[in-house]
Amino acid sequence: SRSRKLLAEKMRELWVGAGIYDAIEVAAEKIHAQKAWNDGWLAVREIITLDSKTLNEEVLEKLLKLEKSLKPVNLLEKARVFALSNQFDRLDIENYFDQEDDELSSWKRADKITRELGFQVAQDSETFNAFLPELVSTYSSRLYLFGQGLADGCDNKPVLWEILYNQLKKTDPEKREYIVLAGYLSSSADSDPEFYNSTLDSLINDEYLGKWFPFFQDTTKIDR
Repeated sequence: SRSRKLLAEKMRELWVGAGIYDAIEVAAEKIHAQKAWNDGWLAVREIITLDSKTLNEEVLEKLLKLEKSLKPVNLLEKARVFALSNQFDRLDIENYFDQEDDELSSWKRADKITRELGFQVAQDSETFNAFLPELVSTYSSRLYLFGQGLADGCDNKPVLWEILYNQLKKTDPEKREYIVLAGYLSSSADSDPEFYNSTLDSLINDEYLGKWFPFFQDTTKIDR
């Protein structure tokens, strides 16, 4: 999130201050052609939100065209935008949010969409497998909600848990992140209490997740 804000500030400086429109447009499209550049798209959205009233019509038209070309179009790109964003990013995203929403309302809607996207990804194996390495190697507080969505959309919770767990084991120890697993387990507490309790018991001395056991134990109300 911090790196995206720095990116947005630099793009604003070049776009609004220096007026290097064509160069930025070419560079952005080259980056996006290699891989979906969601940070760039969010940065452009931020420029539009903050500066659209001060830009002349020609410049604004170019900016809107660039925003459209960078916009996430498939499930994987949308999941990355929401699941890997910071919890307190407002995410003023066209077609998702009413621009008149206040910040609290936008956060709630972003949280709701994040969980819904998790549900969709759980039912799309190709997208899930493509996203899997990032789910356990990236820190984002919204991955907790995305993990809840994965559990919501999963027909076999032990199997999907095992896939997430095995991917975590294969991840560089310095990059391992457990947030998505905690969210997944949290949602399972009500929908599959037997799986939830047996999994929680197994984590007490788990080689990879045991050190985070108190956090996992706090993912839902503790019963007798």
